[in-house]
Amino acid sequence: DSRWDSRSPSPVRRSRGPAGRHRGPRSGDRRRARSASCSRGRRRPRSRSSPLRHRCRSSGHSHRWPCDHAEPRQSQPERDRRTPARSTAFAAAENGSQDGGVAFIRHYTKLISDCGRQRHWREAIFYLGEMRERHLSPNVITFNAAMSACSKAQQWESALALMSEIRREGMSPDVITYNTAIHACSKHQWELALRLLVDMRESGLQPQLITYSAAASACEKGQQWELALCLFKEMRQNGHRPNAVTYSSMISAYGRGHHWQQALNVLEEMRQGSLQPDRITYNAAVTACGKGKQWDQALHLIGDMRRRQLHPDHVTYGSAITACEASQHWQMALQVLDDAQRSRTSLDLGIYNAAISVCEVCQEWTQALGLLRRMQQRGPSPKGVTYCRAISACKKRQQWRHAVELLSEMQHLRLAPDVATCDDAVSACHGSRNRRRLPVAQDPTHEA
Repeated sequence: DSRWDSRSPSPVRRSRGPAGRHRGPRSGDRRRARSASCSRGRRRPRSRSSPLRHRCRSSGHSHRWPCDHAEPRQSQPERDRRTPARSTAFAAAENGSQDGGVAFIRHYTKLISDCGRQRHWREAIFYLGEMRERHLSPNVITFNAAMSACSKAQQWESALALMSEIRREGMSPDVITYNTAIHACSKHQWELALRLLVDMRESGLQPQLITYSAAASACEKGQQWELALCLFKEMRQNGHRPNAVTYSSMISAYGRGHHWQQALNVLEEMRQGSLQPDRITYNAAVTACGKGKQWDQALHLIGDMRRRQLHPDHVTYGSAITACEASQHWQMALQVLDDAQRSRTSLDLGIYNAAISVCEVCQEWTQALGLLRRMQQRGPSPKGVTYCRAISACKKRQQWRHAVELLSEMQHLRLAPDVATCDDAVSACHGSRNRRRLPVAQDPTHEA
């Protein structure tokens, strides 16, 4: 007796043994089943070429498209069990014919949004291309989700390419599209951010508070603080009330222009309003005071932070030490450093370098060497810049023995000194007539 197996992709004969049990398909039947499955063309259709795929291959940490990272021998149900959101989307695909694929597009949009939260911009673009393979047309909301994923991963070129693709699909970008694109350009492309803002107005869309904040932040980070202040002024004229992020950007813009008094006025305006300044706002104000050589105002702001139960971080203390450096108050700089250590703040290399630089400017070579030895004992490990500033401090007091010792330590640690450091060591020995004490210069790549 024989019957047809309905579970096979092609008719496969199953035979019964003498005991009535199924033996399974014969070997010839299995070969015919495989050949029939291949002849039906069950391979995945190749997607059409896209500039986004080319950009995704050529940029980032990998040169492969995201689908190449998946296991090729892994079946679709196994991937669905590993990613619940993806299995939900594929479960909705079974009902796609009933509602015209609307639910399927909605679930793909959710997948892309989840990729954006995790900053997986490659996977977001991959799902966008997969929608086209399934003959689904992404809407503006789907494109906005993909642009947001690219923006959070600082891939501004991919975000603008997606915005251009919206226009090629015959759709019009909305306010969220422009806000996402401007935010993507807010790190390093202030000119593109302003161009998008002008394009938004010409399209008949009104900029929002987040639009002005992102554009002003782009100008502030691009050293265009005057343009940033003009945007803040226009924002207030249009009836938008600043939020905490906007106030912080305004203070940073005034700080870059060395207008520390205006920065403190903005901080006071924020205090009198309904908004309370956070740590980021105070750090911007302390940095503004540091660039304006107002060390006393910077220390006053740190005390105000503690009264408001806002714990200063390494950015706060580093800006305060920089303010002391500009005013040549090395005692206050060391006091700030000690306060940071007592508060158990994680001190990075920049804070120690700033403190040693204060001692260098004030010709306090003993304090500079003490900070260097402290770094060697407690960390972080000093780098070439740290040694260079300590040698410069010894040179100003003609301490040739310590200068030669530090230069030998750099050679032992395979830290290449620059020309200025060698000149400082030579000058220190020249003042004491001990040129022969200098170590022989070696290749920094060669072990001492």
